[in-house]
Parts: sequence; C-alpha cells; structure tokens
Amino acid sequence: MFDPTYVDRVCETILRLGGNLIIVESFGLVDESSFLSVEKRGITLAQHHVTPVGLNVYAWPAGVPYSYRLNPRLFHFTWRALIEY
Repeated sequence: MFDPTYVDRVCETILRLGGNLIIVESFGLVDESSFLSVEKRGITLAQHHVTPVGLNVYAWPAGVPYSYRLNPRLFHFTWRALIEY
C-alpha cells in the first residue's frame, strides 16, 4: 500500500504527460486504498494477466488445481463474485 500523497503525485504526473492507464504489479488487490486515489483522478487501472478481475491467485484454495480447463465453473463463480463485489 502506498501513501495517498505519493499516489496522487504519480497520477498527476501521468495525466500531465497525457497518460490515462496504470497497469499495477502482478499482485495488486482491489481493496487497496491507493486504487481509490487513482480512480478519483479518472485513470484506468488494469491488472496483470495473473490477477483477472482482482482474483488473488496466491489465496487460491489448497488442493484445487488453478486450471480453467479443469475448473471452469469455479472460475466463473469466482469471477462473477469479484465483479459483483
């Protein structure tokens, strides 16, 4: 988590340079307060491919293979729950 003042300055710099997107690190969680600061500035947040719609793959249930091919219903349920959150 970053200091909101720092995040605000980064956002200001991005906007002054004509940017409109931040792709967060591979482990950005949707409940981080810094994300709210970015959204207030109107900058789009994108996730790395390993964290679709905020799914924390490092908290995946033990004993359940992290495989869409093997568990498509579980992935659909999880993604839907995160989107509605």
